[in-house]
Amino acid sequence: MTAEGAGYDIVEWGPAADTVRLISFDRDPRAVPDSEWRDSARAFRERLDSVPVPLDDVNGMSDIARTRRPPDVLPEIH
Repeated sequence: MTAEGAGYDIVEWGPAADTVRLISFDRDPRAVPDSEWRDSARAFRERLDSVPVPLDDVNGMSDIARTRRPPDVLPEIH
């Protein structure tokens, strides 16, 4: 089974990498509380600032991470 932390779907995979089952949650995303978001944003910027090369030279970094802004909604699946 796999799920994206920010998504609201769980995918169950079969042995042939085919989708066996999709479990979806129909609910609105919950916003990150302001104080937690500010703390996360600060910590995230500090981690990115500690990277010893320009962010454009980092392989595999998501476009979202390059914005230096954490998500605005809480992940539904932990």
